[in-house]
Amino acid sequence: MNTEPKPWYSSKTIWAALAVIAIAVLQIFRVAVDDQTKTDVTSWFELVGQVVAGLAVLVGRLFASRKIGPTTGEDPTLTPAAGFFFAALAASLLLGATGCTPAGMYVAADRATYEAVAPEYLGYVAADPAMTADQKNRRRRTLETWRLRLEAAEQSETPVSTPASGPASQP
Repeated sequence: MNTEPKPWYSSKTIWAALAVIAIAVLQIFRVAVDDQTKTDVTSWFELVGQVVAGLAVLVGRLFASRKIGPTTGEDPTLTPAAGFFFAALAASLLLGATGCTPAGMYVAADRATYEAVAPEYLGYVAADPAMTADQKNRRRRTLETWRLRLEAAEQSETPVSTPASGPASQP
């Protein structure tokens, strides 16, 4: 285990703690924070931490007292390891820039799940004599919230093919 201290900005724990604080502040001001948003905020803070750490390294390099260059007898061309690093960095920047919205495949799968589950569940709720009217209404609102969340995600995405909408589209 490495016992050398590291700067605060390179600690994922610090960034996760900042994310928890930010989520708590949002909830204090009655901003609705679902599990996906919590995950997105935490990821965002970790990415900010990585950017800060990268900038600190870059600034440190710019003000370093020794130059970077090949040592005596070393080939100054790009090594395979450095080439792989830069290729991986470019791929992660291109593929990882998806934002905070769910991916189209996830939205399509969630829509298919909704279409499969919602009609039967609504029938079960309506027919259950043991549930009070309040319990039934809460369950209907849960499905309505799910439907609205799906519609918002579908509108923010580029169109994806989804199963045909059935009666569950309007619970």
